[in-house]
Amino acid sequence: MKVQIRFQKVICMVMLITSAIFFVFALGLLTDMYQVYSATEIGVRMSRDIFIEMQPLNKTIVSMSIVSIVLSALLFLTHTNKRRNYYISNYINIVLLSGANVFFGIYSIINILKYKNIYFNEVLTDQVKEKWISKMEIYGDVLKFIDKTVWLDINIITSALIIIASLLLISNLIWKIILMKEEKSFLSSQYKLMNKEEVLQ
Repeated sequence: MKVQIRFQKVICMVMLITSAIFFVFALGLLTDMYQVYSATEIGVRMSRDIFIEMQPLNKTIVSMSIVSIVLSALLFLTHTNKRRNYYISNYINIVLLSGANVFFGIYSIINILKYKNIYFNEVLTDQVKEKWISKMEIYGDVLKFIDKTVWLDINIITSALIIIASLLLISNLIWKIILMKEEKSFLSSQYKLMNKEEVLQ
């Protein structure tokens, strides 16, 4: 049981940290796409303004990450990180947080991959590349050519991390339930044995 409680403390802290990381990198989601916007502003014609299109998604992911942080903080307010026996509030907190985070992570990954595909297949065409590079010769370092979506990839990774952390939190809950059942079963058998001994005496 001691090992499980140690793991419980660690995974609750990991949950809060991954939620915070999810939030921090969500703020920078459109960093690369801002360069696309800048290129459009100086005459590089593109099929669509992906920077503007992704604004609602960015706001949604940031909002979801804030919810994740709040629910993760509740793990500590309800003492889920150190309780030996869980109350109903602990169960609700764990299930709600894990379920929400798995949804948030999957939602983010699916939508980011969608826009990443749009960018490389519909926006960054050969004609756009040529125009963009020619403009860079005029504007220099002010304009950066984006052929690698680093910030989108980082957000995919942080979304995957928050899913993994949530699954570990659920695994910890299942582990605790199993251990508590075994402990109750053991104590019950010991109690019955003591009663038999008393009767025999």
